[in-house]
Amino acid sequence: MKKPLKTIIFTIVLCFIFSSIGFTQLHTEKSEELMDLSDNNSSEYYFDNQIKKNTTGINSLNEQTNNSDIKTNLENDDWSRRVASPTYGLSLGFLGLTYRDRNNEEKEETIPVPGIDLRHFNGTNVSKGGGFYYGYELGIGVNFNTGGRTYDTQPGTDTYRLEELIAFRLFLMLKHGYRFNLTPDPDGFSLGLELGLGIMGGGGYIKFEHTSEDWSESYDDGGASPIFELALEGAFSTRENVRFSARLGVAAGMPAIDAPYDALGNIGIKGEMVPVMINLRLGFRMMH
Repeated sequence: MKKPLKTIIFTIVLCFIFSSIGFTQLHTEKSEELMDLSDNNSSEYYFDNQIKKNTTGINSLNEQTNNSDIKTNLENDDWSRRVASPTYGLSLGFLGLTYRDRNNEEKEETIPVPGIDLRHFNGTNVSKGGGFYYGYELGIGVNFNTGGRTYDTQPGTDTYRLEELIAFRLFLMLKHGYRFNLTPDPDGFSLGLELGLGIMGGGGYIKFEHTSEDWSESYDDGGASPIFELALEGAFSTRENVRFSARLGVAAGMPAIDAPYDALGNIGIKGEMVPVMINLRLGFRMMH
């Protein structure tokens, strides 16, 4: 009985020892696998972080580039939406004279009064592709006639000569216009219509001399009034952001001279400037 018991006990002990060794080896292998897995996860985490950092940097660079492009585009838009336009040209006014001739009949005569017209327009919302725009315009004009015409008037047998005539004006107008292109290319030919409304100040001077005696009569006038203008514009591009323009306009305001009969003494002549003037101007539209 004792020997079988010893054998059984010995067998149990050996099984316990071998099972302990196997468990220890299995635990060691599992630990190594877990460590390897941990190392692999750490590497993947590192590379993921690096990829995220690079992606973030690229996105930031792209964003900065896009913002720079947007800013540049906005600057270009601002460049093309503002305009300065100096124009220089000629104007034509008219003086209406009324007098009684030797037959005591009332005569009327219209005298042309040429002059110069200088302006500067500053506009906003002006695009290369045409469309509506607005702005303001400051201008000055001077018209004159050197005289030379003679008039035989009543009463008496006197003859008078128009010696000097000058009219001047300074004005400030708000302008609103529309320009459209005649070609698909924004830098091609264009036409436009422009309206202006503002205030004008100015006056004039007129002088008549007696042809046979050394004396004369003169009259000067002045004041302020509203001014209205309608103009047509034609333009074409000469180089980038610069357009050559020509404008034909008709302006209406107060007459620069309004001299009744008694304003010129007893010579029997009265004169009034027609309140409408025609102007033709050339200049440039410079985008800025």
